[in-house]
Amino acid sequence: MKRGYGHLPLSDDPSPRFSLEHLKTVLELDTAGYIAEVGDEPFFPFEQQMQQLTAVLTLARELQRVVVVHHRGSIVKVAETLFAFSCDVPIIIHRYSGSVETARELHRKGIRISLSPALRSKNMSLSHRLKDLDVPFLLETDYTGTDEVAYLDILTKHYRWVSAETKIPLSTLVENQHEQSSILTH
Repeated sequence: MKRGYGHLPLSDDPSPRFSLEHLKTVLELDTAGYIAEVGDEPFFPFEQQMQQLTAVLTLARELQRVVVVHHRGSIVKVAETLFAFSCDVPIIIHRYSGSVETARELHRKGIRISLSPALRSKNMSLSHRLKDLDVPFLLETDYTGTDEVAYLDILTKHYRWVSAETKIPLSTLVENQHEQSSILTH
């Protein structure tokens, strides 16, 4: 099993505990690990977040690791930083909720997007435009529990909903997801 390592603040702690050195040590010990859950959060200043993201992307470049970027709000603000590294580092935007047009731009720069079940429950413009999404994407559950039955239920409902919204047959969607998720196995 691949493991993701990173830092995503869980509170408004003004001095988030983040150690790039610790992250590097962990990734050197786990040669199959990837960098996960880094990105923009409303809990600390945006400039500080982008400095942290740049440091993490630099480490990912050095160790040749995938980076999963968590974002809230507009990905446009974060995209400039990501574009500077997208040629060298495989990047996935976790819980993408931006526009179809931004998804296309990210795809042109080699950045993948991942769609969470939150799209079903929130009134986001992307929720209503999935049929227009003409770039490859990953699907995720965002499930943090340990109940495998609950996980599979969320995953199944998400796949069915995305299949219905995109008009991609479920079997094709599953096949596409297997292909897209291979980024984490290389």
